[in-house]
Amino acid sequence: MAERGRQIAKVRGELMSAGMKKSPVAIPSEIYGDDDLAKLRALSMKERGDLLSLACKAAARILESRRRMGIPDPEPEPWHPSTYEWLKNWTRGDGTR
Repeated sequence: MAERGRQIAKVRGELMSAGMKKSPVAIPSEIYGDDDLAKLRALSMKERGDLLSLACKAAARILESRRRMGIPDPEPEPWHPSTYEWLKNWTRGDGTR
């Protein structure tokens, strides 16, 4: 648990150094326990939106910083072929969800 706390502090420090002066939502370290998903689901929609917004802003600042330093944009891993098949079936609505 102490290691997880150090990881969270490191990420917060990186976000702050990327220009995020103050997090739009307090991120309690209790969220990052044994049952992460259940605790994240317990957040309100506003809190979830705030976390998503923070993550997007941090990603945009990291990308901006990479570009300023002349580092090329990251190339995402391609999706597994089964993902495309699942999405195709899901959007058709044939019940294979």
